[in-house]
Amino acid sequence: FTASTERRGVILQTTDTPGEREKNPFYSKDGKEIFAWTDKDGEQTLWAYPADNKGKPRKVAPGPSTYNFGIEMSPDGEWGVCGNKDRTLVLINLKTGSTSVVDSADWEIYGYEWSPDSRYIAYSVTLPNKFGGIKIYDMKEKKSHLVTDPMYDSDSPTWDPDGKWLYFVSRRNHSSYYGENDYSFITLKTSQ
Repeated sequence: FTASTERRGVILQTTDTPGEREKNPFYSKDGKEIFAWTDKDGEQTLWAYPADNKGKPRKVAPGPSTYNFGIEMSPDGEWGVCGNKDRTLVLINLKTGSTSVVDSADWEIYGYEWSPDSRYIAYSVTLPNKFGGIKIYDMKEKKSHLVTDPMYDSDSPTWDPDGKWLYFVSRRNHSSYYGENDYSFITLKTSQ
């Protein structure tokens, strides 16, 4: 369904497909299409539906996995990025439908976000020591870089509005009492 933001707007039913499941919908940058994962072909595929409910939906891309997470669209509206049950981060061209694997990990990749200029994707991964780490994928270099210290558990990256700073949550509390980092550190109180 789509609903107007005006008080007396019209509510449109975008899909009516018994026996099919659509999930994780999001609008295109221009607001003319709604993208969603659907299982209408037997496997998850990405489809674009007309937001005004006029016209036919178009198949955008096959799903990179049998279970895909929500897509984060780039600010320029050209790309989408999503994680999946196969523990990969996948880049999808929303116009051509081409896909490519950005990164893979031992655990699911989550918390992905585009920089305001659509050049970088920041995302959270689980490192071999089971701590979270933040990586950045560069669209020009086509490479990922770990940008946090693996000694600390970090996640939830987000960009400032200008794209110059990356903010994230990092657990850095060390104490001599049992805590989440105590299996990695020994803290000595030498003043006693």
